[in-house]
Amino acid sequence: MAKKSKAKNRINTKILDFIDESDFDSNTKSFLYSCLEMEFLRDKKGSRNYFKDYDKIVDKYVE
Repeated sequence: MAKKSKAKNRINTKILDFIDESDFDSNTKSFLYSCLEMEFLRDKKGSRNYFKDYDKIVDKYVE
């Protein structure tokens, strides 16, 4: 299980680096960050019931 978690962390880091270095506008970057964070929350909670946090996540990234 720990091996799978480490692999996911490496993948998430690569995705974050890709988003950071991309030429996307700020709204697109915010959306991508929120999608990644929702996926992280789903993994942490072990369920697919993560959309209740969507507004908080979007508010965090969108000005």
